[in-house]
Amino acid sequence: MGTRDLGRNAHDLARRATPTPIGTIATMKRRVPVGAAARRRIAAGGPLAKGRKAETLAGWRALKLRVFERDNFRCMWCDSPRDLDAHHVLARSHGGPDVPENIVTLCRRDHDRVGQGTLRVEIVTEGEGGFRLTSRGPSA
Repeated sequence: MGTRDLGRNAHDLARRATPTPIGTIATMKRRVPVGAAARRRIAAGGPLAKGRKAETLAGWRALKLRVFERDNFRCMWCDSPRDLDAHHVLARSHGGPDVPENIVTLCRRDHDRVGQGTLRVEIVTEGEGGFRLTSRGPSA
């Protein structure tokens, strides 16, 4: 994959990866609303989720930045540099860890396709490892 100009995305991600006061939590892009109890827990420096060990907000931002850098700030399915999300291949709710080997960069559109079941992401363990993405239906 050659070298790419990371442009503004790299600057924005690097800025967001640095620890900031939790009062800026409203500026984060979220897919689901955050409850009042979760906001208080996060503001106190606690984990993003309860029930098992999880990254702090600053730790999650740093992990996402590492994954985005590994994937050259591009969606691993369509190669888009826009609206990037970090997708857990094995979902956190199913015990998936917060480690780069379990997270892949997808654009928002393709991340939604994973949720709809029209795009599948698997961890490849043979050879050099990595991820396998396969389409299972319409791409729109």
